[in-house]
Amino acid sequence: MPTEVIGKLKNKERPKKSERLEMIRLIVSEILIVCPTPGKRHLCEIARKMVVTYPSSFKDVIEGEIVGSGYDSLTKQLMSKVDNCKRGNTPLALKRRALNTRVGEAPKRMRLDSYGCVNWLPDKLPPSETNESQKHTQEELKNMYADKSNDARSIEKKMAATFYTQRRKTS
Repeated sequence: MPTEVIGKLKNKERPKKSERLEMIRLIVSEILIVCPTPGKRHLCEIARKMVVTYPSSFKDVIEGEIVGSGYDSLTKQLMSKVDNCKRGNTPLALKRRALNTRVGEAPKRMRLDSYGCVNWLPDKLPPSETNESQKHTQEELKNMYADKSNDARSIEKKMAATFYTQRRKTS
């Protein structure tokens, strides 16, 4: 969190619009790491806790009267930011650059099928992988599952790294 915002919160001042938006961006990025699809209820609870902790900085007040629940605008900002961050991540909206573009030519885009896959059955392991490293990564994934890990980025990278082996075993 930027030090200016922290200072304003401690001094019970309202942050400027740009500072508030930066804070919303940071909070949503942290939320999406823990939960990739937060619901309105969760965002509403986060906004409520923020207003309870810093009422003079975030409570919705017009002419001395609390508007609505007092945290509706903060909830709406959190929801909008989550929606904007998730925009374009739906399977039909995903696009990838085609592999056969020429130098100097604008990269072509290729629509993925409804499952998000272009290469259903890869020919070989990725260049940096061996059978042993694949087995090791799969064991790490199993351990992460057993431990109920919330590290979505790490899981996604490991799943992508072991895609070849997964496809070979299933087909």
